[in-house]
Amino acid sequence: MKKMLSGNRLHNLIDSRSLIRIVRRGIATSVATALLNVITMAAVSSPRSESSMGNINVLGTVKIDGQNALSGQTLFSGSSIVTSANSESLIEYENFGRLKLAAETELLIDSSKQRISGSLQKGEVLGSLPAGVSLDFKTSDFSMATDASERVIFTIQTKECDGTNLSVREGTVNVRAGDKVRTVKAGENFSTFADGAATQGAQNNFSHRKRVGLIIGIGAAIGVVLAVVLGNRNQQTTGFGKA
Repeated sequence: MKKMLSGNRLHNLIDSRSLIRIVRRGIATSVATALLNVITMAAVSSPRSESSMGNINVLGTVKIDGQNALSGQTLFSGSSIVTSANSESLIEYENFGRLKLAAETELLIDSSKQRISGSLQKGEVLGSLPAGVSLDFKTSDFSMATDASERVIFTIQTKECDGTNLSVREGTVNVRAGDKVRTVKAGENFSTFADGAATQGAQNNFSHRKRVGLIIGIGAAIGVVLAVVLGNRNQQTTGFGKA
């Protein structure tokens, strides 16, 4: 009788231990599954929240990642933007940064709340960034960056295999081109064009205002000459009539 009781107790003990092991395994499996689901959801949702940072408005034909873009379309981080001839686009970010792409521009753009970076293959970009948002732009021969301490307004132009020109309208931009490092302040330009084409920014200021004045001056001089010539002709005609 005692042997039977001891045998039953042993059997019950084994069963209880097995049950505990099964329960533990079930709990461990459930916890692992829950953690995996959390990690997966975070991995899926995080890039979307980071990349959904701006909207684009288009005029003409503009493509995002090879597809035709529509005004008001959400622009994700890491997108490639191409504007065709006679077209342009305006990107507006939630951090109040703005980028305007001129015609025939190719730009790969990446963004977050505190930073906007891009790689400009060709074309022209006019940018405006508020204080608190840093900038990091690159071309084939040029890189530029800001420290987010102040508002920055700039224009960058680049031609494939020719060079890059930066014009700063407001703020300060740090640039690097080969072994050249420089801080470009408001009202200044920086160029890597070998033939001086980029210095046309300063020359164009002359050609826009002073050229107009020069044309007006030439026109006035021509008017004076014509008046003198016509006056002489009138005098000669009058004298001939009297004779």
